[in-house]
Amino acid sequence: MPHDDPFTPEQLAALARPLDRAHVKTRSQSGQTLSYVEGWHAIAEANRIFGFGAWDRETLETRCVSERERLIGRQQKPGWGVTYTARVRMRVGAIVRDGCGAGHGIDVDPGQAHESALKEAETDAMKRALMTFGNPFGLALYDKEQREVAEPQPDMATLTAQASIVCNRAGLTIEGQQAFCHRFSRGRGGSLFHLSQETLIHICRNGINPETVTQFNAAAQPQLQAQASITCRNAGLTFPGLQAFCSELTGGDGDHLDFVTSDLLAQIVSNGISPETVARCNAAGEAMTVAADDEPPATWQTTEPTASPAP
Repeated sequence: MPHDDPFTPEQLAALARPLDRAHVKTRSQSGQTLSYVEGWHAIAEANRIFGFGAWDRETLETRCVSERERLIGRQQKPGWGVTYTARVRMRVGAIVRDGCGAGHGIDVDPGQAHESALKEAETDAMKRALMTFGNPFGLALYDKEQREVAEPQPDMATLTAQASIVCNRAGLTIEGQQAFCHRFSRGRGGSLFHLSQETLIHICRNGINPETVTQFNAAAQPQLQAQASITCRNAGLTFPGLQAFCSELTGGDGDHLDFVTSDLLAQIVSNGISPETVARCNAAGEAMTVAADDEPPATWQTTEPTASPAP
């Protein structure tokens, strides 16, 4: 008959969540690599999900199934090998789950070998009982492909720092990065801190293609030019001085901010312009203006025209 689920929505979500790969251990056995969660972790997860006083464990049965003398270690010391089986019952409220497990103990002292085997058997049985509750207790490891085992994710601060490096290496300017973040944060903000964890992971894993870099750098170019123009004016550059400054930055390719690259515009906005640079460029611009005023127009004639020969 149908009955109400004894777990809260939060507990159900925790039980259904993929197992974090960071909690998975491995060991070699009979030529195979086996994955498992440690006993202490299973107990910690039970306390976290169910509550410290909301579950209990009862050992129903233990049995020594093997006890024999054997040689131990590289020095082949005489000792004992012991194997136990155990059956453990887990109760979470009204829910009861049983699990069976086995444990092995090897020691030169028979008592220590029995103790190790018994503890291991009880822990193994407990984990098998808890496993039936969901992935956090190791259920995901029974799938050979481990599709419900999630790779550990770095924290947001680490992701943001890594994404910043990727953006810089890809060639995104500061303003281009702001436009990029504003677009992919759906308008929440123009910083990497406004991007979701999934978006940051995608950037770190896949990088940013050159077309995207060009797109967002170009989108930010007019704003960058306007900010650089204000910076130049506030620094004291005259219009002729600005022309000389731009010509200097572009290696003579242009005398306007339109010809200056995004990286240089960003440096102007971020670092300003030194007084020495302002004085030098203003002087150079003034000299160019004076020189231009002294030159006759191209249509001016500097010599008398010669008479044309008679027809």
